[in-house]
Amino acid sequence: MTFYLFYSLSLHLILFLPKKLLMKKLFILISWMIAFSAGLEAQPPTSCNISATFSYNDLGNGAYDFYTNYPFDPALFDISWSFGDGTFAYDSNWVNHVYSSAGYYNVNVQIQDLSDPSCWDYAETLIYVYSSAGNCNIDAGFSYYTNGNNNFCFYTNYAFDPSLYSINWSFGDGNYAYGSDWVNHVYSSSGYYYVNVQVQDLNDPNCWTYAENWVYVDTVQTQCNIDPVIIGNEIGNGQWEFNTASQYQPGDYNLTWTFGDGSTITGNEMMNHTYSGPGDYTVCLIITSLSDPSCFASTCNTYSVTNTLNPEVTGITDPADNPENKYELINMPNPFRDNTTIRFSIPENNFVKLEVFNVLGESVQILVSGQLVEGEHSYRFDAENNLPGTYFYRLTTNNYSVTKAMNLLR
Repeated sequence: MTFYLFYSLSLHLILFLPKKLLMKKLFILISWMIAFSAGLEAQPPTSCNISATFSYNDLGNGAYDFYTNYPFDPALFDISWSFGDGTFAYDSNWVNHVYSSAGYYNVNVQIQDLSDPSCWDYAETLIYVYSSAGNCNIDAGFSYYTNGNNNFCFYTNYAFDPSLYSINWSFGDGNYAYGSDWVNHVYSSSGYYYVNVQVQDLNDPNCWTYAENWVYVDTVQTQCNIDPVIIGNEIGNGQWEFNTASQYQPGDYNLTWTFGDGSTITGNEMMNHTYSGPGDYTVCLIITSLSDPSCFASTCNTYSVTNTLNPEVTGITDPADNPENKYELINMPNPFRDNTTIRFSIPENNFVKLEVFNVLGESVQILVSGQLVEGEHSYRFDAENNLPGTYFYRLTTNNYSVTKAMNLLR
């Protein structure tokens, strides 16, 4: 009987645990074998107080939330989920999963103390999925990063167009944000916070899901309290006024504006900019403390420019005369994960330097620096080892220079 229990449990782990965990769990199976051979019941040491029990919510359309009943810091504990359909998740107390078909699924989670591998616990439950996702394939999973202060940046793992999806954030401290898949938030005190985001298809209100996760604010440094907000007002004839809604004196902060048309300027908390043609332009603002370069924050908004300069007054300009149109500088995709391709075209043989910078103005990578022939060129920026956030890429020739912004997600 003892051998049968050991065999069944071992087979269960082999079938349901992801392969990358099997080797590091092998010693656990061996310890079970020794314990069973001695007629003992294998269990974690009595001094180990991990409880891997978890709960779940049925969100409908095959979407489920699973969460541990106790918070575990992913920096201190290995957290591994198996959803019973061949998919897995790691390093999070709260996970969201969408099932593609109805049926029974055995869901389990294993938690292990990284400082003491012999201290671990495991829990599982059988659920029945009544309805599958169908054509509703929203994944509201999100990630975040912090600059080490109380300033956090949260972003969905997939980009959502605010004109097609309702996006609602709750930061766990009574504050909320809406209408963006990338948000900044500043916490006023240390502690654990439940952060969640709900994403809903505006064309199909029944198609929605949400995700939550624990965030721990370790040390609040009140000297870094940057929370950038962009307010844009259309003046007319393509001219717009942008301001931060808060006072950040240029003597104390570096304010870098990008206007979405290739123009970048370091200026004040209020800026005017004139667009030469209609279109949707993404305006970004990066604010950095001059006394503490590690204290910074960024935000972006998209504005639709429809009323540009009157041709009867200014005359008609050939778009080919605009240097930016000649060089056609763009990166795709944007936002991106891991890597993106930067493309440009030069109208004649020229010296070209393409360089990537972070929000502090530090050079991250030089993609090319040398003589190029006229025509189209493309270079890939690999960012697997870079922190998520806003980056800038600058194209410089002997007679032209332009800088644009791009966002790296995780």
